Amino acid sequence: MAPRMLAGMRRYDEEANHNMVYLFSLWIALAAVLAAIALYRKYVSRDEDDTVHLNAAPDGVLQHQTEVAVKLDAIDKWGKTLTAVEVVFGLVLATVWLYQSWIENGKMN
Repeated sequence: MAPRMLAGMRRYDEEANHNMVYLFSLWIALAAVLAAIALYRKYVSRDEDDTVHLNAAPDGVLQHQTEVAVKLDAIDKWGKTLTAVEVVFGLVLATVWLYQSWIENGKMN
């Protein structure tokens, strides 16, 4: 191949590697957000009362139990959604990386 063409291919490979670094960083940041959500859920659930109070509950216990349950449901919804996004994004990232590696190996032969 001509030297000019090889230089262009090297530049393309470097740009692709930089893009993968950015995407991998985004994936790590999303994992950090998920860890923060898990810690926040643990913090909120410390006030959770697992006892079911029906009639003879002290004032405010039922309301507090309901508020905590609503908060936990909202946190769980976001946690499940972001976990699904994290897994799909990770699989796509791994697929792109494997494809690039396969193409790179084909260029060397």
